[in-house]
Amino acid sequence: EKGYFEPLQQYLKEDRPFFGICLGMQTLFEGSEESEGVAGLGLLPGRVERFPRDLGLAVPHIAWSGVAPMLEDAWPLASPSPRCYFVHSYRVPMPA
Repeated sequence: EKGYFEPLQQYLKEDRPFFGICLGMQTLFEGSEESEGVAGLGLLPGRVERFPRDLGLAVPHIAWSGVAPMLEDAWPLASPSPRCYFVHSYRVPMPA
């Protein structure tokens, strides 16, 4: 409606850096449990989901945690993985 989608899509197609935090990250996916019925931009496949209660995790997740890119072959990753501080209740599940 505001005309943001096309410029953002073009920017990302040019393989330029993009850092999406919270809503910015959720917006890139097809949708989110946090806003049922509202479509995301669909630039990345998948849906943002709340952490499942049956995992026994504290939600919201508040901690320093390791981060790593999703690669088919994880061998080239540096050891140890970089750590970032998180305060969140939602995630994008790893593809099966």
